[in-house]
Amino acid sequence: MRKLLFITLSFYGLTFGQQLPISSHGFLNKQLVNPSFVGQGNQANVQAGFRSQWVGFNGSPRTIFLGGQGIVLNGKLGLGGYLFNDFAGNTITTTGVCAPIAYHHAFNENHGLSVGISPVIEQFSMNLLNQVAINPNDPGLTNANLSQVVADLNFGISYRLMDKLVLGIGTQQVFQSKLGKLNLTNADSNRLARHFNAYASYKVYSNDKISIEPQVMVRSIFVTPIQFDLGLKLNLFKVLGLGAYYRSDDAIYALLGYDGKKFAAYYSYDFTRSNLRNYSSGSHEFTLVYKFPVKVIPDTDKDGITDDKDDCKDEPGPKENKGCPWGDKDGDGVTDNVDNCPDEAGPKENQGCPWGDKDGDGVKDNVDKCPEIAGPIENNGCPWLDSDGDGVHDGIDACKDQAGPVENKGCPWGDKDGDGVTDNIDQCPMTKGPVENNGCPIVEEKIKEQITKAVDNLEFENNSDKILSSSYPALDVLVILLTEKTDWSLNLAGHTDNVGNDDFNMDLSKRRAESTKAYFVSKGIDGARITTEYFGETKPIDTNDTPAGRKKNRRVEMKLVFN
Repeated sequence: MRKLLFITLSFYGLTFGQQLPISSHGFLNKQLVNPSFVGQGNQANVQAGFRSQWVGFNGSPRTIFLGGQGIVLNGKLGLGGYLFNDFAGNTITTTGVCAPIAYHHAFNENHGLSVGISPVIEQFSMNLLNQVAINPNDPGLTNANLSQVVADLNFGISYRLMDKLVLGIGTQQVFQSKLGKLNLTNADSNRLARHFNAYASYKVYSNDKISIEPQVMVRSIFVTPIQFDLGLKLNLFKVLGLGAYYRSDDAIYALLGYDGKKFAAYYSYDFTRSNLRNYSSGSHEFTLVYKFPVKVIPDTDKDGITDDKDDCKDEPGPKENKGCPWGDKDGDGVTDNVDNCPDEAGPKENQGCPWGDKDGDGVKDNVDKCPEIAGPIENNGCPWLDSDGDGVHDGIDACKDQAGPVENKGCPWGDKDGDGVTDNIDQCPMTKGPVENNGCPIVEEKIKEQITKAVDNLEFENNSDKILSSSYPALDVLVILLTEKTDWSLNLAGHTDNVGNDDFNMDLSKRRAESTKAYFVSKGIDGARITTEYFGETKPIDTNDTPAGRKKNRRVEMKLVFN
């Protein structure tokens, strides 16, 4: 007989894989499945429910629950308590109590999130005497009234959006408590199964007369096929509820109810679709609700302080300032609650106080690297050093490691052309020359004569910048000179007589100076060493009233240049 008892218990464990009772009012009593819904929407009520399943079937399941829910902390916390009894046939009875609690957080007036838990204490009772035994005298039946009390936990989370979309997921019997006393053969093999559920609904249409809300609820323990309820609920004139639903592999059921301001009552009838329809007349379920008025004080500015305690209802602010934002008297961007100098503007880094200047050097202490010693701002408030001791401090000394005069930024004078005359007294710092000529080269008389001859012999075709060939020999002498003296340069200045248009003469003087430069360049002289000027008829050296005078005025002057 013990073997038969074990078979009976095993049969119960297998066929009762979905251990929790099924309800057609799960959409109405979501808090019993997912504790995050308790108190959601600021509900406060007492409820009673009854379900009779497979009416007419001997030992058909019956479920009863009684309890209520409410809110505290101005709707932030939902609390509930429920008693329930589930008669799952002539053998198994479950009696228990659960106490769901949920925290509701509103991100804003449009959407929020809720999280809940529900401790559960249950007593499972098994009466094997109600079973038909093969051997009534089996001694195993002498101890056939079994019971066990276990504790477990339900968990859930849900989300709402604009009172239209509602989503929820939850887990029941999280701890999967052992039911060892109800298994006569193996005390470790019988456990509560962890159940998972999901819920979703969306009001696709809503006005004062009608709302249309598709709903779906899914249940699973992963070792059996997923079961789901799918349906559509209508609410007419905000008081009459109608619904039609489909439960997978089980039933089709209809819902009818009244939902007023103080009282609500719902009834549903299940049309069984399985083979049990041949032995029962369906299932009936009732839910009765009495509602209590709930006063929730609004928080208009969403600062966590209700309007009755908020002195600034339209502006968020901390509780310490009675819900008002902190002011900023001195306008420095540091609010008065953390501003140590509320009447003087100052940065946040200095607690709202202006920075001081201990050494009085005009550099504020926050940037003064020597706050106790005066120094210029260019050196971060520190006094300048003079590393090379030349009297030029390092702030302006371009040669900190070499002594030099202040006129040369603290650097010693150089000698760019290497002629022994330092650049500070060398009038030709880029061209070598003796000290007695101030560092400039001495031009010999012979060279001066060559230049004069080149100027006197330089002639152009009439009204043209084309040099006559007769001028070449004198110019070539200068080419040789410039080739030898690579650090010498030449300046060319073009002039004309007063015959002709002023603009033409100015242009002609320019072209003749450039033509002369082009001749030197063609002979290999770097063009960068030759500069040109032009003055037209503005600088005559003789009268323009005679042919001889005009000839002298038509000239390109040449002058050696030493840099």
